[in-house]
Amino acid sequence: MTKRYNQKEIVKLVAERAGFTIGDVNIILNTFIDIFTEIIGRKETVIIRNLFRMYLTKKSQKRTYNLQTKKMEEYPDSYYVSFKASPMLLSKLPEMEGRVPEEKYDEE
Repeated sequence: MTKRYNQKEIVKLVAERAGFTIGDVNIILNTFIDIFTEIIGRKETVIIRNLFRMYLTKKSQKRTYNLQTKKMEEYPDSYYVSFKASPMLLSKLPEMEGRVPEEKYDEE
């Protein structure tokens, strides 16, 4: 199983590498998260060059038949957050070593 890093561990790694205090890095990371949340809340896109693109994808409304109630139900449009890794980030995967994916990464 691969290692998973939580916020506390990331903060500690950044603090050690950058020479900041854990408290300072926590403030920066929490501000970063707040800004990302505001941007996505406005249905806008976040692009961090050489890392990722994060954006909302619209899922159209649908009608389904509920087997329990035996009635048709309508579900309104909904959104979910999509994440697309940059070719540089993907190239760091062991199975992609030395290759850059052919798909163009949109950095508008």
